[in-house]
Amino acid sequence: MKTSIAKLPATYAELQHFRANDIYLPDMNWEELVADFFPETVSQVAQGLSNTTSAFYGLMLQEIGNRFGSEAMERISKATVYALGRRTTRRLLQRKPGLERNAIGIAKVAMSAIFNASPEYSFEVIRYDEDRVEMLMRGIDRYHKIARELDIHTWLSSPIDAFAQGINDELGLSYKIAMEVYGIDEESHCFYKLSFGI
Repeated sequence: MKTSIAKLPATYAELQHFRANDIYLPDMNWEELVADFFPETVSQVAQGLSNTTSAFYGLMLQEIGNRFGSEAMERISKATVYALGRRTTRRLLQRKPGLERNAIGIAKVAMSAIFNASPEYSFEVIRYDEDRVEMLMRGIDRYHKIARELDIHTWLSSPIDAFAQGINDELGLSYKIAMEVYGIDEESHCFYKLSFGI
């Protein structure tokens, strides 16, 4: 039975420009495929992308551990996420060239990254000054979660501080980046404090 166009998820219409060049065979029920497999909500789209990102991170590190030893995983994790922090900052500076070159600027890039790529985290800003910003972060640490699933978590620490250090360095700052782990459980529910200051 053919699915009615009206039953396609609303997200399909919203994201149609990504699917505009898909071509199906004439006898294929493409509407049924879309109805069955296309994400139904923006939340599902964001979560699916986040899950893919974390899976890639974890599987890549697992393979590095298999080939080069477990100690290499932490070095590669920190170096990769540090480079991602720098790249994220460069891209944001293209959009916002007047971004503050101080702790507030670091925080804005970090919040932008959460908005755009880390739906699992919520944050609470507890200090927001040019010389120091402090944020509490809660949610599911996707890096910890995939590392536990792959049983490589004992070799890794959170790479969030490396991301923040990459932001700091790309902005040409010499602020001290600190991350305190207030809690993380077996389900990867986390509670962190991230601070940037002179």
